[in-house]
Amino acid sequence: MLKIPDNLMQALREAGDQKVDKIVCKVFNPCGGQTWLLTSLDPEDDNILWGFCDLGMGCVEYGTVYLSDLLNHRGPLGIGLEIDKFIDCDRIDIEALWDLDSLSNIPMKDAA
Repeated sequence: MLKIPDNLMQALREAGDQKVDKIVCKVFNPCGGQTWLLTSLDPEDDNILWGFCDLGMGCVEYGTVYLSDLLNHRGPLGIGLEIDKFIDCDRIDIEALWDLDSLSNIPMKDAA
């Protein structure tokens, strides 16, 4: 079962409504092609997250997803979603995300 740590929930809460200036965390389906790059938590509803969503259907959209849907998702093998603990979200090139068809290869900024 997916568990978003308190420090990431706090960072999502602090980002404010619909902010797109920083990716806070990456959530993905280890048994499928779905990926979410989360940017913020709606200040009026703790169940609504904002972010880039790729449901594996050939398009990436910026919009909302219910936190409860992410937490309770179970794939055909009974495996839930996971947080990518190894990605450096500060290096994600947010401007390039708007033009993608998939989040399978996330564009990264060059290391300074």
